[in-house]
Amino acid sequence: MDRLFRIVAPILVLGAILYYAFHKYGHFATPHVSSGSSSGSSSGSNGGSTLLSSGDKAMADKLAPFIDCINTADSKLAEATRAYRKMVVALKTDLHKYEYPAASDFAIAGRFEKFEQHNGDGLSCASGLEKASAMPKVADLDAIGPDYAATLRKLAPLARQADFYYNQRDYQDDHMARGTELDSQIAPLLDHLRQLSHGMRAGVERENRILKQHELDATEAREGKGVRWQTLNFMIQSRATYEKMQELANSGKLDAASMEEAIQPTQAAFDSATAYAAAHPREVSEQRGATWNRIDNSASFYLASLKELRRELQSKLTAYWINTQISRVERDFNSMVDSYNRGVQFD
Repeated sequence: MDRLFRIVAPILVLGAILYYAFHKYGHFATPHVSSGSSSGSSSGSNGGSTLLSSGDKAMADKLAPFIDCINTADSKLAEATRAYRKMVVALKTDLHKYEYPAASDFAIAGRFEKFEQHNGDGLSCASGLEKASAMPKVADLDAIGPDYAATLRKLAPLARQADFYYNQRDYQDDHMARGTELDSQIAPLLDHLRQLSHGMRAGVERENRILKQHELDATEAREGKGVRWQTLNFMIQSRATYEKMQELANSGKLDAASMEEAIQPTQAAFDSATAYAAAHPREVSEQRGATWNRIDNSASFYLASLKELRRELQSKLTAYWINTQISRVERDFNSMVDSYNRGVQFD
């Protein structure tokens, strides 16, 4: 294994796992195309017919509550969990020496209250996952959804008690007696939710990848490989590169060569879209919605972040700097997805 990873792989893998678990799922929505669309010149319109089949639309509806849960309760809970575990260990070790930094870390993370938002995000997530089980069957998600929802409902009252206990600093009075009791109930639930979270994210990514390929094929059949196809193709390749980066980091196999290989499909899609836009300026300017002129700048930033990560890996920088760059890649990817999704609203 590369010398860099003999030295820093445990740190890098931990950082990558945290990065993966604690951030939102960058889902890009499905645009619509008007019934009169044809290759080369037409633009989308509000109320147009979707490119997806009725079966695919039903699957997209099923995935929606999972994605919403990942982006709200799941991500917020993961952030609070990291700080909570650090705090509990610190306070059990030395109540006075570590009291301030440990408790403040938990407060900065928003405590468990952030995931609940006064029973909003957590219970809304649970309700959505329970309803999703009645939609098209997906074996792993149908098992995970109700289990995740039930575990959230068990955690919610305990989380409220923990928030009050630590916010009041009652651990100073009872020397962490109640904190230890609460943790014996909370910790198993958090461990189970973490396992379910990984499965939920993997299942959503898999099913969404299938939907996007169907959408790309339908776009080509209806319009050819015009500006809309070029844009969606770039988004799909970008997501594939993003997922590959996560996979490599989580397995400790992220190096310059593997990153360069992962970047190539995104680079090729970027070059193709850029060349098409330059050759068809009128089509690009007339198109509304989620098209290349809406995301080209953010796409360029995302690609630049990927290349910078590859350079840092090649230079064998420390795990700290590599993880910092991974976070920048994530930021630029989600910014690009946000730009694309704002365009979908105009289709």
